[in-house]
Amino acid sequence: MKKNDAKANKQEEIAPPPPPEPIDWKTLLEETRKECEANNLFSKLQEEQKQLQLASAFDPMTLVLGDPRDTLELHMAHLNISHIHPNIRKCCNIEVLWLNHNSLQSLDQLVQVPEFHQRIARPVDQKLANYGCTRIKCLYAHNNKITSLEQSSIKYLAFLEVLSLHDNELKDLQTLLQQMKHLQCLKELDLFNNPVAKEVNYRLRVIATFPSLELLDHHVVSTEERNKAVSYGQQNVISKKESTINPIAFGKIVPDEVLNFKPKRVMEVSWSVQDLQKQVQAVQKSRSLQNISD
Repeated sequence: MKKNDAKANKQEEIAPPPPPEPIDWKTLLEETRKECEANNLFSKLQEEQKQLQLASAFDPMTLVLGDPRDTLELHMAHLNISHIHPNIRKCCNIEVLWLNHNSLQSLDQLVQVPEFHQRIARPVDQKLANYGCTRIKCLYAHNNKITSLEQSSIKYLAFLEVLSLHDNELKDLQTLLQQMKHLQCLKELDLFNNPVAKEVNYRLRVIATFPSLELLDHHVVSTEERNKAVSYGQQNVISKKESTINPIAFGKIVPDEVLNFKPKRVMEVSWSVQDLQKQVQAVQKSRSLQNISD
């Protein structure tokens, strides 16, 4: 009886777990559908808010007389503008634009390049100029609240010669210069009273990025500064190369002797020469054994 009781206890201990509850696929699908609908509604709300902001923005067409394509200069300063109206793209030949002393946080809506499939649908003779204000040469956007140029239209303004961005909230000079380095026609640039102007070697880094620059923060770029900027840029290039040559392994810098080690080239020997060498070695061994026996 005791043995039977022990066997019964063991069977009770090793009893299989209960089967999992069946998944109610209908309720699961309904929950996922509701989540998707909520996400779509959220994105639609964001789009509607953006459209409302643009609609409430100041329409530049109220300042334009006649055909907007004939407008070469537009003054939109001191209007308390927080967003740029997309109608400004109708002034596709504008060269001078004043947006200073407003509440702008971004310089978007100046250019809108369509998607690739939309560009294919357009005639071939329609160039980038038909997508907005790509011919701007002088842009005055100082005394605003611009924090970054990441989502701005600056990347399409390749003909800029004068750019005034002082008294804004621009940060991270390295990122800013990366976003502006294509402006190779730039002659005048103002970035003072921004956090970027307080970074180390600010003037040298800016002058090294723009070789054509003549005025920086209302100060003439001297030949001495330009030479220093060139040497500074060359030193940075060399330091970058050295950093790539000397990688860090296990928390230590690999020495140059290890990195520059080149094994000596071994001359390839044919099979016949190898056989001769083996025969010579065998003869030398036999002679040495004879000498030892004698």
